Formats: sequence, structure tokens, C-alpha cells
Amino acid sequence: MVKKKKLFKKFNCDVFTNAVWLLAGYTPEEYKKFLDKKGLPLENDIKYDRGGTSRFNGGLITVWIKKFDDYYTLTHEVVHASTFIMENKGIPTGKENDEVLAYLVEYWTRKFWKAISKK
Repeated sequence: MVKKKKLFKKFNCDVFTNAVWLLAGYTPEEYKKFLDKKGLPLENDIKYDRGGTSRFNGGLITVWIKKFDDYYTLTHEVVHASTFIMENKGIPTGKENDEVLAYLVEYWTRKFWKAISKK
């Protein structure tokens, strides 16, 4: 596979008015450095080297994956981002709102995969 450049893209959730940033092609160290430069220090150490999702004051959510073609990690992180969005808006995450979660996972997976596929 040809090495791809890094991707940084800002999104807004139309329904829940939440800012979400996607970063792809970054190592954990590069991701942390990027956030530090933006004035967004991580509260916890990065636990996994394939991807992660973080939430910051003001509602900003960042999703990063190391490899562009890692659809599985992307999907995993989208679930975390979707849960954070629901929590930010005071929507309980449980059986009573599983359709909301399913909608958000589909929405973000589609948006992110489309952006990554164009890169």
C-alpha cells in the first residue's frame, strides 16, 4: 500500500451541533503533539497505538486513527465519539436510545470513511 499523507478535517454534527475533528495517518506521538499545538492537552496517556477518541471542554471531540485503511478501529472510535455526543447533549446511552446511537454511528462512519477514501 502506498503511504498516504496525514488527514485533518473538521466536521460539525448537523443534528446535535457538535464539533468533531478527524485525524488519520498520525502516530500516537504525532496526535498528542498536534493537540498540544492546538492548546488541547490530553488528560490521560494514549493507551492504544491504532486510534483513539478524546473529548474536550466546550464539547469538541477528536477521533484519530493511525492507518487510513483501518476500518475496524475507525468504527470502534466512532462508537466512542457517538456516545460522547449523546452525553454532551444529555441523552442517556441505553436501550431507550439505541436508535439514536445507531444513527450517529452510521452518520460518522459514513462521513469519516468518505473523507479518508478521498485522501
